[in-house]
Amino acid sequence: KLEKFTNNPAMELEKEIQRMVEQNLMDEDSAAVLDKRKLLEFFASPLYQRMCKAMEPPCRLLREFAFITGIPASQLSDTPEKCGDATVLLQGVADLVLVFPDHGELIDYKTDYVQQEQALVQRYTQQLSYYKTAVEKRIGVPITKCSLYSLHLNKEIPVDLSF
Repeated sequence: KLEKFTNNPAMELEKEIQRMVEQNLMDEDSAAVLDKRKLLEFFASPLYQRMCKAMEPPCRLLREFAFITGIPASQLSDTPEKCGDATVLLQGVADLVLVFPDHGELIDYKTDYVQQEQALVQRYTQQLSYYKTAVEKRIGVPITKCSLYSLHLNKEIPVDLSF
């Protein structure tokens, strides 16, 4: 369950950490080294605000959203002319999908240690493109926003898939 840290985020975070320790979801050593400043920055972010909106019906917040779909082999090949009409099954798990009545958003968390946003964008644009195609088929609305969330940079990075 995703908690809404909106009233007093610092106090609510402390309570949630304590709850997780008490329920053996996190050990005390891990709790002691959490970067609470980064967590609180995340709770103040536009992404977190959109996540909170997606938890309200009729919207949906989907975490670790598994999918499998067929895509033309020619989309994956350096020599598409040799693929004919073959289909390849693509299986994956989208970290986060926000589903609103008229559109969806796809967010992929990244732990890569990078200094430049563009390094992540270059590395993961193709993956997000495949995921977007697959997730749209499952949720029934167009994905209008794709982004990476860099845990290292503590930042949402938009990815333009209009290529």
